[in-house]
Amino acid sequence: MKWFYKLKRNIRIIITVAVWVLFFIVTSIIGNSLGDNTDNMPLWQAIIVLLLLAVATAVTVFAVKARRLEVKATTKQDEKIKNTIAKDSTPSDLGVKLNYDADLSNFSDTPDIVVTLIGNRNEEMQSNIIDCKVGDDVAIEYGIDKDLYLCSVDGGDIGYLPEKVSDDMQGSLHLEVADISQDDDTDVYSIKVAIYRPRRIQLPLKTKVVGVSFDDRQDCIKESKVGDPLTIKHTPLDKYPEASIIVNDRTGKTLGSVKSELSHAFLGEFGDGFVLCGKILDITGGTDGKEYVGCNIKITDVAK
Repeated sequence: MKWFYKLKRNIRIIITVAVWVLFFIVTSIIGNSLGDNTDNMPLWQAIIVLLLLAVATAVTVFAVKARRLEVKATTKQDEKIKNTIAKDSTPSDLGVKLNYDADLSNFSDTPDIVVTLIGNRNEEMQSNIIDCKVGDDVAIEYGIDKDLYLCSVDGGDIGYLPEKVSDDMQGSLHLEVADISQDDDTDVYSIKVAIYRPRRIQLPLKTKVVGVSFDDRQDCIKESKVGDPLTIKHTPLDKYPEASIIVNDRTGKTLGSVKSELSHAFLGEFGDGFVLCGKILDITGGTDGKEYVGCNIKITDVAK
């Protein structure tokens, strides 16, 4: 009876009433034809009466159940609307978590996007832009009037994020002034904002040193100790532009490399020339007949 539940309430009521009216009409006709001789009702008439009663009862039950489901759905919709209104009441509830004074090491060194703000040619915003400098933290709030995010620095509005950017403002973000320029012909100032997202690679992480059999790296590992500080730095090669090496800070010698997949990830996350810090977790091999030694490390953070 799903089709019945999908009908409008008025139609369900009409169907229910119609079935009961039909039941009473039929029973009235049969009753009039029998007169006082109801004890001798033919079987076929009794079956018709019972079928109509069953149908009328079933339709009534379905109508009541449909109404209950309708009320329940309406209640859920009302709650959803209330929640939506509550979310729209504050900028922080619009899917954006801003990090003005956050530890920037948790964010990518490369901005996710750099965008030129719009709607800022009025005198007040132009004055605010002039007072800004590159690197200033940028705050945003949802501007209901324009259905865009309004940016500000130290409380002074400096423009709106374009619609295509505003629609994608989700998650944890850090915004800062990226560039300020002046048009030579109009003397109008424009300002660009860099939007940073959290790093896709979360440090610290553990990994295995690869390429330990090349050059004198076996001897370098044997000279190393658990806990030795490390420097992991991007060292591009012609065939492997993502390559990065691992150097023992105590001995000054190269232990090996970071595996290619992780190096690619580091390059995308931290950019060219990245330098990371770490330490030796343990040295493997070299005993029980194992000639070669290996090394497991922990990459802890970005070099300051």
